[in-house]
Amino acid sequence: MIGGFILGGVTCVNTPTSLYNSADRQWMMAKLEALKRLNGSDMPLIERKFFSRSVDCTKVTLEFPLVMKSELHHNGNGIIKIETERDWLELLNFSNQSNFTIEPFIEALYDIRVQKIGDHYRAFKRTSLSGSWKISCGQVVLEEIPLPDRYKKWLVECSRVFDEMDICALQLLTNSDGKEFVIDAYDSTMPLLGDTQEEDRKLIADVIVDKLKQQCLNSKRATNGSSGKILKNVKSTSRDQVEDSEDTMRNLRKTFAGIFGDM
Repeated sequence: MIGGFILGGVTCVNTPTSLYNSADRQWMMAKLEALKRLNGSDMPLIERKFFSRSVDCTKVTLEFPLVMKSELHHNGNGIIKIETERDWLELLNFSNQSNFTIEPFIEALYDIRVQKIGDHYRAFKRTSLSGSWKISCGQVVLEEIPLPDRYKKWLVECSRVFDEMDICALQLLTNSDGKEFVIDAYDSTMPLLGDTQEEDRKLIADVIVDKLKQQCLNSKRATNGSSGKILKNVKSTSRDQVEDSEDTMRNLRKTFAGIFGDM
């Protein structure tokens, strides 16, 4: 489907290229890691290790507990906490995942979800009441909080890395020391949270309408430009034809004058 959008030049809220890249969550985090490594971003990405089933994962030395994420994980699904080496080995024998990542388990007090919709930014704090290690699962307390400048900066960086995304989000964990870890990134597939969902839907609709208006304006300019070129070419052709006719008549007069003069 996304390939068809790209082939057909279809205008999307997030570009088809960004949609294609964002379909692979490991690719998204790898691109953000490259941003941090090459451009000096201060985004506090959690440390990750990539594994492929083409190598022997049983001989790797790891620190437990850890979190394993499948290549298609999303919104809390495809993620598992591994407590011991024995659990790790048993999971490797059971799982058929071709590629996956692992990261250290963070004993988080709460998580933060920051989102960008067009030029509007918002941040949510989520605290678990169920005792689940996945703060996003079970009963939670959700509250909207003021958006620090650093969160907005990280969202802008994320947007730029993926072809200027109009809609994107980041998920962070905060531990007991107040240290933050960016553990995930979302494109336009991000879930809407809290009591502001209706307002956010309207913001998304505004982004779509603005995109359509810009597309119509670009098409109109292209059409006017083509019409202007055609009209200019017609005028130029007519002028050239007149000049050619005048030159022809002038040459004929000279020829006739020479003939009649000789006679």
